[in-house]
Amino acid sequence: MFDYRAPAAMCVILLVTALYTFYQEASVFLFQPKDDKSFITAVVQGNLPSPISSFSKSIVLEDCLVSMRSLYARLQPTKQKLVHLKGCRDLALDITDKQPSFSAAWYVAAASSGLLKDKTAFQVYFEKSYQTSTHEDWLSKRRFGLLVRHEDYQSERTQEILRSDISTILNSWNGTIWLAEQYIKHSFLRQLISDLVQLAKPKYQNMFLQQVRKQSQQ
Repeated sequence: MFDYRAPAAMCVILLVTALYTFYQEASVFLFQPKDDKSFITAVVQGNLPSPISSFSKSIVLEDCLVSMRSLYARLQPTKQKLVHLKGCRDLALDITDKQPSFSAAWYVAAASSGLLKDKTAFQVYFEKSYQTSTHEDWLSKRRFGLLVRHEDYQSERTQEILRSDISTILNSWNGTIWLAEQYIKHSFLRQLISDLVQLAKPKYQNMFLQQVRKQSQQ
């Protein structure tokens, strides 16, 4: 006679696993902080949900980025501020432990390290973000902005990455328009940007010059 106990037990195990996974994934979408205060409080108290899918991971990572640069975060006592920043970095590194190619998580780890004044970690995670997203326009823009905010953390290697990211940004119309805006805003990067624009395709060179003239007159 066939013994149904083993298959039945396996079905129960699979059901429990599926329900747990569903709960963990759904908790990210059910957890909708109304503002920076509620998100930061959740991080500090260790009440953040554990994202499973790439989509849900991206949501929580984005919440971390927004909250880290918020006015509410900057006004917090030093101890709570550090717990918040370390909590977001731990979340990002937990994601990269399971998924080393998740470049956005490396970026969050770098961004939080910069705010924690951890120069060594900043450069390590910045490099990892680049290595896992060499030609992704949106992350190239974010790394550009991160180096602007942490100019004192720049090194020969971060300069090399910046040059590569600018070249990536110059490979699209939207990127070229965005870079023209950065050229106007950040005078200390104008020479570097100008040198790389000269290496871009003629159509993007022309677009860049047009945008610089246009935006300078606004």
